[in-house]
Amino acid sequence: MDATNHLDSQNANQCDFTLRKARQFSALLSALNEAREYAEDLSCSNWDFAIKLSDAFVMNVCENDVRWMLRKGWIECRPSTGSGGNMRTINAVTLTASDSIVLGIDGLRALQRLTSEPASQIEHEACEPIVHHHKPCWNAERHELTYEGAVVKRYRWPAINQERILQVFEEESWPARIDDPLPV
Repeated sequence: MDATNHLDSQNANQCDFTLRKARQFSALLSALNEAREYAEDLSCSNWDFAIKLSDAFVMNVCENDVRWMLRKGWIECRPSTGSGGNMRTINAVTLTASDSIVLGIDGLRALQRLTSEPASQIEHEACEPIVHHHKPCWNAERHELTYEGAVVKRYRWPAINQERILQVFEEESWPARIDDPLPV
């Protein structure tokens, strides 16, 4: 087997794996999509209808599944404001069962492929490279902005306006733009 055939075989195996995982997690992805639709219907943040990580575990999703879906961009996670209880470290972030998850853009794509397209089309598209849209995370309690688990900004002194802007971006799930949240 030459290098080209080996790569083709490897890509096919990855496509089969991704498709199998999309089917395995379809109940969770569907629940997250329904939550997204609720938020969209009410014109509010997806985080207002986020699903607790403990509920995902009830849907036969384990810790490694969550790790994989986070890295694939299928889900996004926001740590709860409280602490304690069954803590897990995933992607350099410590998670608890009370943390919240929402559907990521790539999770929505995977779900759409499962529900609306013929199997041959699903298998073909599963092989296409997907650009991940990772988002920062603002932790108001720690006054830290992180990106992919790394601290990129830590406020040691109050920065009320900057922190207010970061809080609004976090609440709105990091849209491309926000209305000015600062007082006149």
